[in-house]
Amino acid sequence: MTSEHTGEPTEQFFAKNDYFGLDRKNVHFFEQNTMPCVDMNGKILLETKSSIAKAPGLTAICLSIFSILL
Repeated sequence: MTSEHTGEPTEQFFAKNDYFGLDRKNVHFFEQNTMPCVDMNGKILLETKSSIAKAPGLTAICLSIFSILL
């Protein structure tokens, strides 16, 4: 599972390392979706003045849960 930023480098790394001995047919890559980042009050965070900060979906959910627990 990769993100929009890590997909290509990850696939290249696996290819360069001959898939670490695995059969190439058994190695699959997929990109996880991204979600807007929010603060502890539910306010959407900005990456720049004109773009919303995003994180891979599972990461964003985990960060939201941890922020509630803290």
